[in-house]
Amino acid sequence: MRRGQMVWLGLLTVVGLVFAGSPAMAADVPSQPAAPKVALQADSLAVTWTTPDGLAPTSYRVELADSLVGVFAAPPAGDCSAPVLAPLISCTAAGLTPGTTYVVRVIALIDTSESAPSEPSAPIQFVTVPAEPVVSVTSGPAALNVTWKQVATGGSPITSFRVQLSRSAAGVYTIPARGTCEGALLNRTCRITGLIEGATYYVRVRAISRVGAGPWGLSKPIRTLARPDIRLAFGGDVHFEGAASAQAGAGGLRTLPQIFAGADVSMVNLETAIATSASSPVSKEYNFRAPAKVLSTLAAAGVDVVTEANNHSIDFGASGLRTTLNARAHSPIPVVGIGVNTADAIKPWVTEVKGTSIAVFGMVGLDLTYEENAAVARTWPATPTSPGIAVWRNHSTQLLAAVAAWAKKVDVVVVYAHWGKELATCPDAAQRREAALLSKAGASVIIGARPHVLQGSGWMGHSVVAYSLGNFAWYSTAGRPTGAFFVQVSHGKPSNFSWRPTTYTGSGLPILVKGSAAADTRALLAERSAPGCSGLTAKPGARLALTVRPCTSSLRPSERAVPGFE
Repeated sequence: MRRGQMVWLGLLTVVGLVFAGSPAMAADVPSQPAAPKVALQADSLAVTWTTPDGLAPTSYRVELADSLVGVFAAPPAGDCSAPVLAPLISCTAAGLTPGTTYVVRVIALIDTSESAPSEPSAPIQFVTVPAEPVVSVTSGPAALNVTWKQVATGGSPITSFRVQLSRSAAGVYTIPARGTCEGALLNRTCRITGLIEGATYYVRVRAISRVGAGPWGLSKPIRTLARPDIRLAFGGDVHFEGAASAQAGAGGLRTLPQIFAGADVSMVNLETAIATSASSPVSKEYNFRAPAKVLSTLAAAGVDVVTEANNHSIDFGASGLRTTLNARAHSPIPVVGIGVNTADAIKPWVTEVKGTSIAVFGMVGLDLTYEENAAVARTWPATPTSPGIAVWRNHSTQLLAAVAAWAKKVDVVVVYAHWGKELATCPDAAQRREAALLSKAGASVIIGARPHVLQGSGWMGHSVVAYSLGNFAWYSTAGRPTGAFFVQVSHGKPSNFSWRPTTYTGSGLPILVKGSAAADTRALLAERSAPGCSGLTAKPGARLALTVRPCTSSLRPSERAVPGFE
């Protein structure tokens, strides 16, 4: 080969090598990256992508636009705003405008040349954590009413709110133990109960969204109000059978507002099935039923809640049970002690009066299989899958657990029990034992009925107990001494109790008694409330007398049952 030809060949080889090493050559340009994935963070967007096939790029450039046809540019802040080194396949775009929708693309770079850009990501709206709520708090009796406003700033949709409480602005904040502020909230209002009267509190609220929690909004310091005393009133057995059917319609039980005067909450034992003539009675000695309108009669007379946990609420079998539950579902007043299953039958009625919270249970404390037709009575207790009543023999574990749980949530737990032996003037061993367990679990008011006559009352530790209130509105033995029982609650705890002597007329109408009749009833109650009969004490906190003692009280002539009725 000639010398000149060799020179030209060498030059062509050098030029070829130069062009072969150029990044502009298609063989050396990396493939187009796939569309990046974009996720919301508390104050930024997280961008990730995959490394393209082919020659590895030296870096990547991330760009954003406000639409698929918008102008793409680097993010104003974050580690996506500068070229991203090749080993990294993720970065964070910050400094964005809340509420704006963005699309993202990634460009692979080699030296100063670039590949084709990736396909844009799916549009994503950039949202931030919620803003600080504006919190307002008003004071109530041992309670606080909390409301707040949330300023819209393009934040992520709020999924819940959190409310916390402290005794000082810089103190330890905790979730309120009582009221409606204790969980994840969607409404912008709630109530904190069970607080110290006259104490100062701070409340803070924050909004939670799917990208994070916003800052706390703090209330001004606020003092709770003192709670006024309240009074609970209880009457005994009520039904509308026989002559007492005169009380079933409009204007029935017209004397109750006078008897329960001064009470904030009143309660009776509704000892009857709510059944129609289409229902057949079960096989037992006495069967009581009443129309559904009696619930409206009771409500109009001022009764706030009734218990159906007794040995007559299922006198008309499965059909009567269905109509009773249907009447309960449409009742103007709550009905406890009966339900579509065990949990429903045990479930209490819960209310709040002047800052004092109350939970009311109903239960049968006697052995139904012994007292009634055993084959019939065995079907009456509710089960996890079938309707019925709350019965101590079958449900004592669940009842005690429910009482204990609600005793931590409310100020006063009331248990209205149907128990004891008919015409017995002193409580039996089962009544005392059950009352002691209920008191230990947290029941602060324990009321009884079923013996049809008065039994004693007093204190079991710090629980008020009235073992039997007797008949209240009944179809037989008119003139029998009975009474309405009142419990005074001060600062969320029972502080005192009293009796208001009553009787009932031949038409079953309860009436107050005065003069010597009232004095006789009070003397009877004093006799039966003595420790030798009741096992109770005259003052709270005294040692309990749980042993069964000989009954030192006998029936008065006016208490004796009419043959064939009871």
